[in-house]
Amino acid sequence: ACTWTSASHNRRGDAATVYGGEERLKEWIAFHLLVGYDHIVVYDNTAAAVALTSSTNTTQMNDSPSSGLKHITDLFGSDVVTYVNWPCKICNNNRPAHNDPGERSSQYAAESSCRGRFAPYT
Repeated sequence: ACTWTSASHNRRGDAATVYGGEERLKEWIAFHLLVGYDHIVVYDNTAAAVALTSSTNTTQMNDSPSSGLKHITDLFGSDVVTYVNWPCKICNNNRPAHNDPGERSSQYAAESSCRGRFAPYT
C-alpha cells in the first residue's frame, strides 16, 4: 500500500490547517498492517511546508517531529514500512508550454511515483 502524508496540511483554499499527522499516520499504518497489508510505502510531504535552512540540503531531513514523519515509520520497522521523503509542493499535470500549468497537489505525483517504483511489491 502507498500513502502520501504530511505532519500538517492546508485544506483547499488555505482556509484551515489540519494538524495531527503523526497520530493519523501511526493509526493508518497500524490499521493497514492489521487488516493484512504486509508492506506500506509512506511518501512524506512535510518538508514542502517546512522552511529548510540549507538550500543544498533540501532533500534531507532529520528525525525531529517538526521536520518529518520518519520517526513514526521507524516505529514499525523498515521490513514493513518504506519511508520516502517527498518535499514537492505541487506537480504540473498539463501539457508543456500551456498557459495554465494545471498545478495540483504533489499527492498525485507521489501516487504515480509509488506505482512506478514499488508496484511490483505493493
